Amino acid sequence: MKTLALALALLVTVTATGCGTLMGDRRSAVNLTSNPPGAEVYVDGVRMGVTPLDVRVATRGSHAIELRHAGHTARCTLSASVSGMWIAFDILFGLVPLAVDAATGGWHNLDYDGCHARFPTQVAARTP
Repeated sequence: MKTLALALALLVTVTATGCGTLMGDRRSAVNLTSNPPGAEVYVDGVRMGVTPLDVRVATRGSHAIELRHAGHTARCTLSASVSGMWIAFDILFGLVPLAVDAATGGWHNLDYDGCHARFPTQVAARTP
């Protein structure tokens, strides 16, 4: 009887949640670097620290990243895209997982996992 209850609980868990929601990560690590290092990092307008820096951002939607150094600004945009693999698994398991992942954004992945900026370096002036 316990085995049947466990099997039923597992079946409900798998079919009542989507594959992307169950196994996917709703946040993704993004590696931010610059040359020279030490650029200020802003993600969606919020200061996060200085390069080199790893930040975690939501995999749903897009994110504006700015790297600022010595009066210069570099911009990157990370966008979410739908992963066909999760959709295929959801279709295989039925309409409930399909609806759950569609509602929760469990299908989404970011298009890039990093951003790098190269800033001009100042050369020391020579004196005669």
